[in-house]
Amino acid sequence: MPHKLIDLWAKVISLGSAGFISISLYLSPIYPLMALVGIMILLDTFTGRWAAKHQAIKDGKDVRLEVSSKKTRNGLMPKLIWYNVVVITVFILDRFMLSDLLTHFVPTFPVEYSATKCAGLILMWIEFDSIDENYYKVNGVTIKDIIAEKIKKAKKITKVIKPEKED
Repeated sequence: MPHKLIDLWAKVISLGSAGFISISLYLSPIYPLMALVGIMILLDTFTGRWAAKHQAIKDGKDVRLEVSSKKTRNGLMPKLIWYNVVVITVFILDRFMLSDLLTHFVPTFPVEYSATKCAGLILMWIEFDSIDENYYKVNGVTIKDIIAEKIKKAKKITKVIKPEKED
């Protein structure tokens, strides 16, 4: 009897490992996108804690009560899980339906898994917007404004270096 139980357990482990490896290989094209989304979520979490700490100090509250690891975990883990579920779901839809539909109408469309990449970009933009909001709470200026200002300065420099041709 113990031999049969051990054999059954070995088969279950073997099938589970094979299934895990198969799923991992199937999802391998979107690992970089999932990692980027995860990094943006982590950045948002850190800037959110930074802004909450800054606000707690400003309001004279106890920082340890306002910014706790439990609050961070309660916000971070569901977001990591659900955002990656969204990316995986859109990838599956993209792989089986949306790519075929797109290539039917635009046969030479150059981007593979375009819906998945768009979904990832949307999720990353949501996180960037939240990071920008947190940065604004602390510094009083948005990251978008800083970038726009840097672009204006770069345009001025390029106009000085390379003046426009006159006709």
